Amino acid sequence: MTPRAMTVMRKAWVGDDDHVLAMFGTDEAAEYLFNLLTDDQVAEFLRTMRGNAFNRDEFCDECGTLLSAGNHICPKCGHDNEHT
Repeated sequence: MTPRAMTVMRKAWVGDDDHVLAMFGTDEAAEYLFNLLTDDQVAEFLRTMRGNAFNRDEFCDECGTLLSAGNHICPKCGHDNEHT
């Protein structure tokens, strides 16, 4: 399923639900591909990335809530999930 909207944030494409859809090595690479690909090409790219071993989704250690991209503080229970 392709999100209705995407943004480029912290070397990644982030969907309208704050899921990280794809990560890249640099901000420039994320911007370049984001601007270069058509919507259909993006949908195909994300389809091929599904199930990728490099999935970046993170969940709260306390309550299991999906964390927003780059955020380690759980919006539901307030637990700090920063891994040291």
